[in-house]
Amino acid sequence: MIKCTEQYNIKCLVCGAVPLKLIRVGAYHMCPSCFSCEFGDNIQNIEPKSILGDIYYKWLQIYKEDANDY
Repeated sequence: MIKCTEQYNIKCLVCGAVPLKLIRVGAYHMCPSCFSCEFGDNIQNIEPKSILGDIYYKWLQIYKEDANDY
């Protein structure tokens, strides 16, 4: 199960914004607006072998590539 929690003052992986509150999705962070666009509203957990799980792994790969740039 992939947990969705809240984080503060961290850059959004999608748009690069640094809002006060972000949503942590497994290893990476998204602002509430980007999270809603990608995953929908009121998501607490994501099943790895689901459509949302596929979206999670797509963004996880982008996160890993972004981390390798540093």
